Amino acid sequence: MIPENPTFPFTITKRNGKATIYRRDKVKGTGTYPEYRLAFYDSAGKRHLESFSEFPTALKTANARLDALLQGTADVLTLSGSQRLDYLQATKLLPPGVTLTEAVKGYQRLRRADDVTAISVSDLVAEFIQTRTNQTQTSEKRGYFRENS
Repeated sequence: MIPENPTFPFTITKRNGKATIYRRDKVKGTGTYPEYRLAFYDSAGKRHLESFSEFPTALKTANARLDALLQGTADVLTLSGSQRLDYLQATKLLPPGVTLTEAVKGYQRLRRADDVTAISVSDLVAEFIQTRTNQTQTSEKRGYFRENS
């Protein structure tokens, strides 16, 4: 329910979660317009700010953020630009049905702990796929020789 004449800062509380909406007038060119800023803390205690041009949208988002926080679905992993690129490239290299975790475990089996060097995720996946391809080709050759012996 949207209050008719809210006062700011406007605070929304759900159990132990709290979000605050601030209102300020922004100047752009020759005009001014209202900006609503939603402030809330995630489960790790990090403060987040989001901007909206309309109060109902800010209120709806605040309720959604608090609901997610209370349900435990608000924990989201944030990747840096290079980490995101590595992840996207690695997942494109994976064959269907192979997870990133499986690729890393295969990599660990192939390398001894003291021989491990720094490697990007995409290079790791490429190496994993090459190893799998070599294993498949070797298995196919063995089958060929058995059939033709």
